[in-house]
Amino acid sequence: MHDFTSSLPLISLLFGLSGGIMLAAAITTGALARISALKSMRQLYLSLSIICFCGMGYQISTLLYHQASTLEQGISLIRWQLSFALVMPIGYAAFCAIFTHQQSVRPWLTLVTAICGTLLLVNLFSPYTLRFDRIEGIRHFHYGWGEKIALLKGSPGNLNLLWSLGINGIYAYCLWRFLRHWWQEHSLLSALWACYLLLQAASSQVGSMIDLGTLNGIYLLGFGTTALVLFICINLAYEAVNKATAARERENALKEEMEQRQAAENRIHRMAFEDPLTELPTRAMLREYLKQRLSSYEGECPPLLYLQINLDHFKRINDELGQDVGDKLLKLLSRRLRNTVGQSMMVARIAGDEFVLIDEHIKSQSVEYGRQIAAKVLAIIQQPLQINDHSLQVGATMALFMVPLHGRTAHQVMSGASVALSRGKKSGRGRFHLYDPSSVEENRDRQQLEQDLRQALREQQFELYFQPLLDGSRQCIGAEALIRWHHPDKGMVSPERFIPLAEETGLINSIGDWVSAQALQKLAQWKDSIPAFNGYLTINVSPWQFARPDFVSGLCDAIKASSIPPSRLCLEVTEGVLLTDLKETVAKLHLLRRFGLLIALDDFGTGYSSLAYLRDLPIDILKIDRSFINELHSESPRHLVDAIISIGRHIDIKTVAEGVETEFQWSHLHGMGCDAFQGYLFARPMPAQEFKDWLSESMASPLPSHQ
Repeated sequence: MHDFTSSLPLISLLFGLSGGIMLAAAITTGALARISALKSMRQLYLSLSIICFCGMGYQISTLLYHQASTLEQGISLIRWQLSFALVMPIGYAAFCAIFTHQQSVRPWLTLVTAICGTLLLVNLFSPYTLRFDRIEGIRHFHYGWGEKIALLKGSPGNLNLLWSLGINGIYAYCLWRFLRHWWQEHSLLSALWACYLLLQAASSQVGSMIDLGTLNGIYLLGFGTTALVLFICINLAYEAVNKATAARERENALKEEMEQRQAAENRIHRMAFEDPLTELPTRAMLREYLKQRLSSYEGECPPLLYLQINLDHFKRINDELGQDVGDKLLKLLSRRLRNTVGQSMMVARIAGDEFVLIDEHIKSQSVEYGRQIAAKVLAIIQQPLQINDHSLQVGATMALFMVPLHGRTAHQVMSGASVALSRGKKSGRGRFHLYDPSSVEENRDRQQLEQDLRQALREQQFELYFQPLLDGSRQCIGAEALIRWHHPDKGMVSPERFIPLAEETGLINSIGDWVSAQALQKLAQWKDSIPAFNGYLTINVSPWQFARPDFVSGLCDAIKASSIPPSRLCLEVTEGVLLTDLKETVAKLHLLRRFGLLIALDDFGTGYSSLAYLRDLPIDILKIDRSFINELHSESPRHLVDAIISIGRHIDIKTVAEGVETEFQWSHLHGMGCDAFQGYLFARPMPAQEFKDWLSESMASPLPSHQ
């Protein structure tokens, strides 16, 4: 029996070390394939494990082959050697396809498996393996240091050519894929694989020369795989060191970021809960305090006095003396309040010039007790403050809210006090005002009405009504378009209720645009359905709407787009438009007049009108207010109406009487020379279809003139 240990000590060491490295790599990559979370990484590690395992088997079978003592033993071992070498390309092909992101992985692996499987079967069942057609025996090669290796001596044939074409074709394709991946993405691992495949090609050529007998030596193919494994291990170790360094840097950066975030949160907390100027609690802190204080009692809530303070005319101090003086005033006043009442009351600053005091130790829930406390606080505030060279004395308006008399929740307390303070400033500054539940209900109704008004705009709940305008012979010369709101739950909502709110909230602009668009649409419809009607429509324009810079251009563009003659539309403005910029108002009215629109001045004689306005304003129509018409039976109003009509006649402005309800009123107005009339005597405001029917009927049978 051949003594393996004594005959090949150095070569056995080399092959054993190589096989051991690949066995360890196979076990490690197999374990990584088992635990990896990503599917692609599991597949990569599995293919690498197959390569390492086959490389280990190749090295062990090659070592035993070089120590074979009989021909049968040599053929068996070289058959095993080739079997491991034929399974190895499947691992190469899988790793290459996954690593280089190949599109068609499954067909490619199927082809490689078919080629390697076919060659494997040929190798297993060929009498002299895939490598030889004929084997003559075993030859031995002696190294200079005394070791010898056994090699089969035979003649390679066509089957060996099949081996070279199949396996080298797979390696060549993988080499091309790795080189392209390295060129595109500069991957070091791709470069290592490309170098390894070139090394494999050289090792394979050395093996072919050994089989032909032109070269004696050991097979080097397995050592190429060992070199690849070592290169990959070095690369993985390098990446691990880099990742560990990056992880430490990320950890340090994260720790620094957390510290910065904590510092920022502390700053935000101070900004949210502590006023930077006065160092008093803020509105947010006050709200949290009230929530905790009031929610902790499930049964009887302990009494509490909430005082909300607004400094009177503080803005004037900022404007006249400067913001620095204003800030110093706030700081001194805050310090005074804190030093005077801070021992028994909580002091907070909730807005620029608004403070809150909370007394938790009130002895009584009586309103009179609350008034006494408020009077003392007001006296403290009104004491003079010396700031630089200025001795300042400020007043304040206060709201009183008592818990649980007026409310039990933080929201009720804060919102109720704010409403009471707002109402108090309107009714009289420099005093304290007790919370009134009706004011909150009123404010809630107003907010609800505002929400309903916005919804009415979105859902088209408005409708235009039309009230006819008649001349002296009671012929219809036009109509006034009046907006009506059909609320789905509340029914008809009066314009006197929602128009002021629309002006206050700015919704009047959208409502006004809707009215003008609807009026133009109706005129266009009546042009075809009632061609005999050539009167004009009057639409009311709010001062807020008229003050818009784009009002004139927008209205003119809408009229041009409708193809309606501008003279068919009359704009009715109130005297409120004269209170803004008179020069700009006159310029706008002249532009509208030149465009062709009629201009009417509503409620003449009740406000700020004068003969100078009538001289300067481009007015076509004066509308006499209904309050004068209702009092025509009295001598003084009758003379005033007569004067208005006379003025209009002398300066060539037509007069229209509003609110004509009786024949007595009509006959007097007609006798005075009034040009047109409008009122319940002739017709009430009507929806579009009713007005259209009324118009057709009145044209067919005109109203009697009663002259």
